[in-house]
Amino acid sequence: MGGFGAGLLLSFEAVGISCEGSKVKPYAIRRSDIKFVNNEEKEVATLQEVSAVVIHFRGSKADQFGNGTTRRLERSGSQWCCPVFAAWYLANHHKSLGADKNSLLCKIDATTNLQVRHVVIAIKRAAELAGYKSEHYGSHSLRSGGATALFNAGYDSLAVKLFGRWRSDAVERYTRIGGRLMESMAVQMLAKPALKRDEGVSSTPLPGCGGTSMQTS
Repeated sequence: MGGFGAGLLLSFEAVGISCEGSKVKPYAIRRSDIKFVNNEEKEVATLQEVSAVVIHFRGSKADQFGNGTTRRLERSGSQWCCPVFAAWYLANHHKSLGADKNSLLCKIDATTNLQVRHVVIAIKRAAELAGYKSEHYGSHSLRSGGATALFNAGYDSLAVKLFGRWRSDAVERYTRIGGRLMESMAVQMLAKPALKRDEGVSSTPLPGCGGTSMQTS
């Protein structure tokens, strides 16, 4: 599941069933919400032809009007964490069960749908195996982990917010600055003003703005 968009897109919209297993969310993803396309955006039937997976989200908790949206994810280049491979596996597992294409995508067997509590158990177990405290991980770990990965890869917060369909500034509360990024901050802070000086731009902060003046020498 984490490979499916690094967790940022899916979270529990893919599952769509509460921890109690008593309620199916209207925005839960169906197999019919997923299609596989090639470089020409034509739908294809074999994995070898697939360049990207296109996912239609019927809505979310933050999408009060149920407008829905679509996201396109290409291959990551990784064998173990790739949105195309993960989506292909889920779709083919669904087909192998003989399930209707408009039924929930994430199924354990033909009559049992995957529930949020099943995913939470798996997340906590994975955390333990990786040497982390399981109580620190749960239902938001996939989305927060995906947002953090994009942020630490250099994408700005607006891009992360739009891609992950965050409707508020909650994304900023869930993201974490990675150690490697923090290690390079001091170097980058000094390197960029130095570059501006080489270009003939003053690096003196403007009073009260915390920014850099764009006065040429």
